[in-house]
Amino acid sequence: MAHAALLPLTAAGEAAPKTPPPAAKASAPAAPEVDSDTLPPLRYSAHVYASRPEKRSIVLNGKAWTEGDSPLPNLVVEQIQQDVTIFSFNGTTFTLAALEDWPGGKIDEEPKEE
Repeated sequence: MAHAALLPLTAAGEAAPKTPPPAAKASAPAAPEVDSDTLPPLRYSAHVYASRPEKRSIVLNGKAWTEGDSPLPNLVVEQIQQDVTIFSFNGTTFTLAALEDWPGGKIDEEPKEE
């Protein structure tokens, strides 16, 4: 003889309680506007180098990134080396020393002073 699944009892005509809909996720803050030739400030807070590329990562502006990721439009993490990270911005390659913040500006110029 088969057994029925146990279900909560409800009064006649009363609907079973419904599960409330999941709370809406808070949207992430919008990425800063990116001028086509100006790289916005980057806060470089962590740098992990490993001999295996898949184990390498950096943290920019509070978020972790690995090689090949694009933290901002037109910015790509090309390679994470022991003491520097190689980026490309609009196709131009540049390096940033590990844990050195980028204050913003054009990559072909000296960074602006804070």
